[in-house]
Amino acid sequence: MPLPKVGDDWQTWFVSNTKSFRRALLRRRDGARLHAGTQPMGSARERSEAKMSFLVQHLTETLLALSAPSPHPHLLLSPNSRSSTGRLSHPAQ
Repeated sequence: MPLPKVGDDWQTWFVSNTKSFRRALLRRRDGARLHAGTQPMGSARERSEAKMSFLVQHLTETLLALSAPSPHPHLLLSPNSRSSTGRLSHPAQ
């Protein structure tokens, strides 16, 4: 699996990388057991660090975007989400 490039969609790359890794493990009997406990060395370590750096950068951006306050919080509540007492009510009530 090629290393991610600037501008790659992290979700698409992550799914492709995960599928590729799974196929590699399934090529050998007990592939997952053979892989467990190993650590990448040399160029494999550099590739692993590049992949993690790519994911950390994009996941950090995504998490920051999700945690940003909504500019329109009143749009998150429907007009029918308040009971006659003015308290928020459960939609099933």
